[in-house]
Amino acid sequence: MTEVLGYQTFFAAGGDIGSTISKSLANQFPSQVSAIHITDVGYPNGQEDWSTMSAPEQEFGGFIQQWFFTEGAFNLLQTTKPQTLGYGLNDSL
Repeated sequence: MTEVLGYQTFFAAGGDIGSTISKSLANQFPSQVSAIHITDVGYPNGQEDWSTMSAPEQEFGGFIQQWFFTEGAFNLLQTTKPQTLGYGLNDSL
């Protein structure tokens, strides 16, 4: 952005993998990235140090964990065994 396009500062936006890229840009180039807009903040994955989180962050993490345990089975299935649903869909016409 700065070398090729000549922008001194810029904004970054993204969703899904784009959120990861936007956050990475902001962390690597904080003086050039003025702001980011992301549509996916990610989920706690068990590697977080909860003692470093603020109370609202801990509350959100707890909410997401509870949601994931009660409603997120499809996500686990799709990320670990994506073909499983495909077999059922292939058989039903």
